[in-house]
Amino acid sequence: MKMKLEGPVVFIGASSVYGRCDTEEGGFVHRFRMWLESQQLKNTKVYNLGISGNNTNDYLERMSEEIIPRNPRLIIWSLGSNDCKRVEDKNNPPDIFEDLYKKNIKKIIEKSLEIADTIFIGVYPIDDSKTTPIQGKDIYYLLYEVIKYENIAKEICKENEIPYLDIMSKWLKIDYNSYLAEDGLHANAKGHAEIYKELRIFLKNL
Repeated sequence: MKMKLEGPVVFIGASSVYGRCDTEEGGFVHRFRMWLESQQLKNTKVYNLGISGNNTNDYLERMSEEIIPRNPRLIIWSLGSNDCKRVEDKNNPPDIFEDLYKKNIKKIIEKSLEIADTIFIGVYPIDDSKTTPIQGKDIYYLLYEVIKYENIAKEICKENEIPYLDIMSKWLKIDYNSYLAEDGLHANAKGHAEIYKELRIFLKNL
């Protein structure tokens, strides 16, 4: 895929896209928007459609009303980890079962490609010593499951020749806790800066 950044760019995802826990520059999407708009490309706009707590069911419901009207040149998906969120007990099933997650990813890709060029940013690892449960909440995220869902999304993107920025593999090779906020779930400012940097490199290589 030869990537062109002229024209509207839509980011869609959950709290990481929104920029949660980046106390310096508002998240990797905001960092990207500030850089891209400084390039003074024709008709370039960056839309941040990150909503905390969203999962793949939510994204499918939002596409027609939120993505299509913005007429994007490029759609960048960052799904997050909410599909494998567990509520009340870590032994309860995840919000979105694995089979449904697979179906949702395939639908997202199909519908997204009908609108614009499409790429995915993979999720990053978490510190599940802090997310079982999240402090002050009866909500659980398990690292092995985040990795499992990540691999599902990556494989489906590969099958459909969708460019996929693999954050997980890179962060697992280092002390990634320095990239995480105190809650163990979200990226901190350093983590958002790293994702932004990797995204710039990724798009340049495309």
